[in-house]
Amino acid sequence: MNRHHRIDYFELPATDLAAAKRFYAAAFDWGFTDYGSTYSGFTYASADREAGGISGDQDHTRVPLAILYSDDLEASEQRVRSAGGKIAKPIF
Repeated sequence: MNRHHRIDYFELPATDLAAAKRFYAAAFDWGFTDYGSTYSGFTYASADREAGGISGDQDHTRVPLAILYSDDLEASEQRVRSAGGKIAKPIF
């Protein structure tokens, strides 16, 4: 499957990480891998890898974060700029 310019990872904010994990497990059968006390990655049955995460970090921006995959980050950045988009953080 070509992953170029597709959503690669999706991160959700949560004010209560434990409650969010209980909800998504019960509602969607998601499984979780904890990375410390404020972050948990999630998987689901049809995924061949981790599909996203839930951030319980209280300093985290309270909006979902979609991460796109790119075969060529510099070219993708230029396309975003050419389309009128703004880059919030430079490629590192």
